[in-house]
Amino acid sequence: MTFYTVRGQQMVEVGIVYITDFARRGQKRGDLAPYDPRPVAELLARLAHSLMLTPTGGIDFDDEEQARSFVRSAIVPLLVHGISTPPPAKPKKQAAKKSTTSKTTAARPRKTAADKA
Repeated sequence: MTFYTVRGQQMVEVGIVYITDFARRGQKRGDLAPYDPRPVAELLARLAHSLMLTPTGGIDFDDEEQARSFVRSAIVPLLVHGISTPPPAKPKKQAAKKSTTSKTTAARPRKTAADKA
């Protein structure tokens, strides 16, 4: 088990490459929608690694029907449709900058060349 924890990053990276290639082949066949498969591959590789390290939780993956149901309801739609990305956020309008000049300074009339003479 130490191998899977100490070298977990390496395992996840291998999974990402494999799943990305798998998804791209499915896209070329027309089985999967056109999307960037890398985020999906990363999510699935991390999920697989997590399940390997912690197999028990809410879903009993030793129960074939529960495992199949999870894959049908969560993994298949993810692979078929990908992850939708929201449109970029609109930049926030900047508030008008407040003047750093004090009111007393701004209220004083300016002296002109005629005033100085």
